[in-house]
Amino acid sequence: MLCNSTACLQCVSTSYNNQTVCQVCTGAMPGCQVCTNSTVCSICAVGYYKTGNTGVASCALCPNRCLTCNTSAICLSCQSAFYIVGTTCQPCIFPCSTCDSSTVCLSCAIGYHFNSGSCIPCNISGCQTCINSTFCLSCSIGYMLSSGQCSQCTSNCLSCNSSACFSCSLGFYLSSSNTCLSCPRNCSNCLSASVCSNCNVGYFLNATMTINQCQTCTLIDRYCLTCDSSTCFSCSAGRHLSGGVCLFCGNITSKCL
Repeated sequence: MLCNSTACLQCVSTSYNNQTVCQVCTGAMPGCQVCTNSTVCSICAVGYYKTGNTGVASCALCPNRCLTCNTSAICLSCQSAFYIVGTTCQPCIFPCSTCDSSTVCLSCAIGYHFNSGSCIPCNISGCQTCINSTFCLSCSIGYMLSSGQCSQCTSNCLSCNSSACFSCSLGFYLSSSNTCLSCPRNCSNCLSASVCSNCNVGYFLNATMTINQCQTCTLIDRYCLTCDSSTCFSCSAGRHLSGGVCLFCGNITSKCL
């Protein structure tokens, strides 16, 4: 970029000079990477192709699945997980994640390993990625990796090593002894046996309580199904919500389940 104290004299290639101010090409022409002014694009970004003539040239989106193309109907290369057939892109066949053709894989989906153009199942319990059918590189949630094998963590533990648990499943908390214990009654997620962070449906959190922090919505209204600490949001069948109160439907069936 070349400028003086009051104006821009020359812009970088991804911008054009608009009355001494540099404007980004993509602002005037979506998909344009390099331009000379607001109507003439010289190079389009990946996923776009150039349309128009030398006086007015802009960029248009390539067909679906194309990475590069030269018209709206002719693909030159494909996005990941697709391969080119003639002028169109076709999806790789599972368990291939990238491929050269319908029969030649380049990389494999999780749970498979690459072997001479094919994808072979890891066949190791709890294994997410492997280098062959007997040696694992990473394990699924709830398992730990040790010497190429996956061992299951203790009950309700999401991540662990051979001696300790580090995180627990929803509805459980990590105790001081590195085990996962159930959250208090009606608590869907918690930090400890006395600190609840979220309640089950039909209950609201009352953090001022030292026990039973999840209080039933029927304390707000006896027919309330969902609520926060002060407001009812929905009512049981046969009732409709009006001004935060659950009223009997009677003949007003349009408002009731």
